[in-house]
Amino acid sequence: AVVSTQSTGDIVAVPERQFFELCSNFPTDELEKEKFQEFTNMKDTEELYSYVSRPKRTILEVLSDFHSVRKNFDITYLFDVFGRIKPRGFSIASAQSTCPKSAQLCVGVVRYRTNLKSERVGLCSTWLSTLPLGSPVMVSVESGSFNFPPDR
Repeated sequence: AVVSTQSTGDIVAVPERQFFELCSNFPTDELEKEKFQEFTNMKDTEELYSYVSRPKRTILEVLSDFHSVRKNFDITYLFDVFGRIKPRGFSIASAQSTCPKSAQLCVGVVRYRTNLKSERVGLCSTWLSTLPLGSPVMVSVESGSFNFPPDR
């Protein structure tokens, strides 16, 4: 089952190159301008990867690191920067024969520490864990990759 969150902005996403390209218009500090130029250079992907992907730095953490970008950021670009939350996939834990009009999900709450030693929690799994048992949630069902062995 896929829990859909299509209309919600993802402020804790790991930013992609497009984020840095958009934000490169806002730094007034020369060192920050230089850094954003490095991040948007297609020839040097290692610099961006080391800064963002390895430590799983979020959009909010990047904005916190670059003060002149945060200070001069044009709010009209807010929804361009914070993309929509991607749907999350979970396993169905109930059989259709026992629950014909509903599905029970198997959800493991994600909690971990990044290389930056900051704690992270799964956005959707944490939200689901706060709901009272039996709460309705909008889901869609997609084919899984698990195949049963042929009958012998």
